[in-house]
Amino acid sequence: MTVGSSGEGVTDLAAYAAAVRALKNEYADRIYVSVGIECGHTRANEQKNAALLKDAGIEYVINSVHEVNGSDIYLDSHYMNRSKRNVYTEYLEAVLQSLYAPYKFAALGHAGYMSRRAPYADNALTYSEFPVLTDAVIDRLIKTETILEINTARGRSASAVLPDPSVLARYYERGGRLVTLGSDAHRISELCRGFDGARILARGIGFTEFTLIQNDNFKAVRI
Repeated sequence: MTVGSSGEGVTDLAAYAAAVRALKNEYADRIYVSVGIECGHTRANEQKNAALLKDAGIEYVINSVHEVNGSDIYLDSHYMNRSKRNVYTEYLEAVLQSLYAPYKFAALGHAGYMSRRAPYADNALTYSEFPVLTDAVIDRLIKTETILEINTARGRSASAVLPDPSVLARYYERGGRLVTLGSDAHRISELCRGFDGARILARGIGFTEFTLIQNDNFKAVRI
């Protein structure tokens, strides 16, 4: 389930959590089922998100940014008559702000999301273009022990994964080791898409483990 920037996607969070917990119990001897949610952050909705998540029994919250300054990144209009530097700087500032949200989250999801839709000839969000803001995001991730998701749903992005491999390499260089995989699947056929290539890429950077959350603790899985 995804909590959108204005609560979009939420029907009955308590009922959702109860249904997933039932599956968790049913399949406990075969697979670990996590009660999870993706929570879209904006400055305007963070208190609403905090209220929604309080006592909801959600084990795994993915923090993400889909909207910047009231504009939906998915829409072509977000990029109209705007430079890449302007759009991407605003996005990184919004991501950094999201990492100070007043609720618990485990991971940062699909960092560089706007490159899936951005119309620029080179739409990758690379480290060399935005080093200061990218380092600020990375340092906050490391300080708060927030997992960085390697997302394999690229859309139109020139990057092999999100975030761009250059950002992943910088994260590793600065001491970051908490990474996980996400396929951003919206249908069954998309589950685990691109995972083999992402594993090879992660190993090439130096990562040896993926990090999961189980029973509120980190669980390391060898790549």
